[in-house]
Amino acid sequence: MWSAVAVAALAGGPVAVLGAFVAQMFGAPASVVGIVVVVVLGPVVEEALKASGVLFLAEQRPWLIPAAWTLIVAAILSGLVFACIENLLYLHVYIPNPSPGLITWRWVAGPTLHGTASAIAGLGVARMWSRIHEFGEPPDLRVAAPWLAAAALVHAAYNGTVVLLEALVPILT
Repeated sequence: MWSAVAVAALAGGPVAVLGAFVAQMFGAPASVVGIVVVVVLGPVVEEALKASGVLFLAEQRPWLIPAAWTLIVAAILSGLVFACIENLLYLHVYIPNPSPGLITWRWVAGPTLHGTASAIAGLGVARMWSRIHEFGEPPDLRVAAPWLAAAALVHAAYNGTVVLLEALVPILT
């Protein structure tokens, strides 16, 4: 039972990293399409895939879930795994010689964003599972969908703010 929850928690992060790679192939970062990818497509893909492990568990193996809160915790862990992998890639592959301030920012803001957004998605999955568990209803993604959308919206707002600030920094300095 607990091993299934652990696998769900650990699977979503790496799957979301792969999804983020695919989403980034749709546009150059400095183009309008690239900005849409970063602000809209990326958050939707990442939040759906970070939640994929707990969604699978809730939909396909609901009897393996000991309590609704475990889905929320598993979703948060999935988000934190994603943030760690993302930071390792950015700070050791994509960004040559990152400053100490950037390193600190990425290790504070990234896990906070991804953990929070994944918690929101996890709440939706937990609500869906609760209806399955308490009322014997079949899994219904429509119960979790508003929460997944809210998680993507939080992520999109963060990414949009970062894109805007990056554009303004050269103007302000």
